[in-house]
Amino acid sequence: MASPYWLPEKTFYKNGLPSKEVWYDGNKKIDSIKTYLIAGGIMELFYFDENEKFHGKCSQYSAEHKLKTTWDYSHGKLLNRTDNFLEFNLNNKSIIERDLATAVKYGQIDGGNPDNLNALFSRASALGTLGNGILSLNDFLLLKDIYEKRKQPRDSVVLAEVYSRVGSAYAIYNESDKSIHYRLLAIKTNPNETRHWYNLGSYLSLNQRNFREGMYYLKEVLKKHPKHNFANWALGASYLELEQYDLALKYVNLAFDNEAFLYKYGTGKSENDIRTVRGLAYHKTGESELGIADLNEAIRINVKNAIAHAYLGIVYSDLGQKQKACEYFQKARELEYEKKYPYKEFQSLIEKVCLSEEASENVPFIAVKDLPYIAPNPATDFVEVFKFPFLNFHYQIFNINSQLMREGNSIETKIKVDDLPTGLYILTINKEGKRETFRLLKH
Repeated sequence: MASPYWLPEKTFYKNGLPSKEVWYDGNKKIDSIKTYLIAGGIMELFYFDENEKFHGKCSQYSAEHKLKTTWDYSHGKLLNRTDNFLEFNLNNKSIIERDLATAVKYGQIDGGNPDNLNALFSRASALGTLGNGILSLNDFLLLKDIYEKRKQPRDSVVLAEVYSRVGSAYAIYNESDKSIHYRLLAIKTNPNETRHWYNLGSYLSLNQRNFREGMYYLKEVLKKHPKHNFANWALGASYLELEQYDLALKYVNLAFDNEAFLYKYGTGKSENDIRTVRGLAYHKTGESELGIADLNEAIRINVKNAIAHAYLGIVYSDLGQKQKACEYFQKARELEYEKKYPYKEFQSLIEKVCLSEEASENVPFIAVKDLPYIAPNPATDFVEVFKFPFLNFHYQIFNINSQLMREGNSIETKIKVDDLPTGLYILTINKEGKRETFRLLKH
């Protein structure tokens, strides 16, 4: 006798909390999808009928666990959408209001009708900005299937854009391998569109903390568009993490050349915005007053900016004002910094100023710049491992479907990859009980 339900497929955030659960019925059809907030608690809940179409009352919740939006579906047809409130800050209010109007306008169109492709794309984009991730992903996957089946050369530009948006949708739930896979497909399908290079570069750097890999794609953007605001911002943020503060300040100031452009074409949701990045960069290059002003302005724009609070903690800690630093670190913790950005260095920083000197002396800390990494990445012929304590070690390379593609032993930190097909791989290395895992991008 078949089980009434199959165990759910689960994905997780970097902090270990679940990001998404997909439940199946006894016929292996999707029964429901639950998504979760990065700090814990339900975010979205969608139900499906026997044909895997949205059905019944579905809902979404805010970070404060309040019912934000409800949808009433009948076998894939939207009967009603109710928004109890909108979430926005000083910079993105008009964007959120605009995209809500778009989502409502096209809410009841039939996504399977080829006459509705433009409307479907507009709806999918608007839903993504509103944070309606499951609905946005569903629409973009519909578009992907339609354009892939058409196989018309003139559709390549649109298909590449759809791949990029699918990658963005998967990123919401930290389905990072899928996200990178589709962003690479976007570049392969339309390599002349620098936005796809930026999307992959910024995701690798700012979301996945693969700074060196991300910087490769961001610099490719700047080769064509030296004043690209978003690429300069992401590069500034990357150099900040690698403690190359002069370069961080250089690139983030280039991003400031047209600050309004960032607000017009961005979502305004990032806590690691240009003022936050420049604030810490100013401080680290000896301009602490300018840095404090930038960080306070970032908090004025978005009072929930946990990163800006954490950076002010760093500033005041460096200035010897431990009590004030501790207050900012504690505020960052209240804003769930550790759950949203689960990096070990925060624990060491907060304990350094909030504990006694004796207790803080024993807090371990490894800077990002000192962690093992591989280069060149993306790779063409070979890849080399840096800051791993052994010259020779065993390695394994897997594709995104977890299939072993190659294994062997390195030759003085180098691994040949010349005959691997273009794509995303997982590289693991180990020796004497020490193991590291890297994402390898093959061009």
